[in-house]
Amino acid sequence: MKKVLIVEDSSQRQRVWKLKLDGKIEIVQALTIKDAEFAGIEFDLIVMDCCVPGDMPNTMNLVKSIRVAGFDGPILANSSQEYFVEMLQNAGCDYGCNKDEVPQKVLEILGVE
Repeated sequence: MKKVLIVEDSSQRQRVWKLKLDGKIEIVQALTIKDAEFAGIEFDLIVMDCCVPGDMPNTMNLVKSIRVAGFDGPILANSSQEYFVEMLQNAGCDYGCNKDEVPQKVLEILGVE
C-alpha cells in the first residue's frame, strides 16, 4: 500500500481527507512543521500545506530541507491561495492544487483507483 505524509494544520481537513483516502493509501498526519520534520522521508508522496500553522506561508524551508534530506518523490503543494501554491512549487514541490482537490490529486499522482 502506498504511504503518504500529509502536512496540514487543520485537524478537521485531515479527518476529511483521511476518510476519502482510507483503505486506498496509508496516511501519516503531521499537524505541525515539527511533526513533519520527525516523520522522515520514507513516503511515496508528501502533501504540503503552505501555512502550518496559520495564514502566512512558512513551509518553503521545510520543502527544501526534505529535498536536501534525499526525498526525491513527488510533493504536492496545496493552499486555498494560488500564489501560495506557486511559492511552494518554486521551493521544490512537483504538483499543486487547492485544498478541495487534494484527495483526488493524491490518487491521481499515485495511480491509485
